[in-house]
Amino acid sequence: MLNIAALRQQQIPLAAEPRSPVPFHILMKPIGPPAISPAAIAITRRTKRRSTRWMTRG
Repeated sequence: MLNIAALRQQQIPLAAEPRSPVPFHILMKPIGPPAISPAAIAITRRTKRRSTRWMTRG
C-alpha cells in the first residue's frame, strides 16, 4: 500500500515564481492513425454495404 507521506517527499518542489512572466500553452498534435473502436468499424462496414447495394441492383 502507498504511504502518502512518502509520496509527498518524492514530489518535485514547485518554483515560487513562474519562469515566464507571460503564461503560454503548447498544443500538441498526435502523429499516426487515430484509434478506431470496433463499434466504429462495424458501423462503417454496415453503411458501406448499404450504400453499394443500390448500385449493384440491376
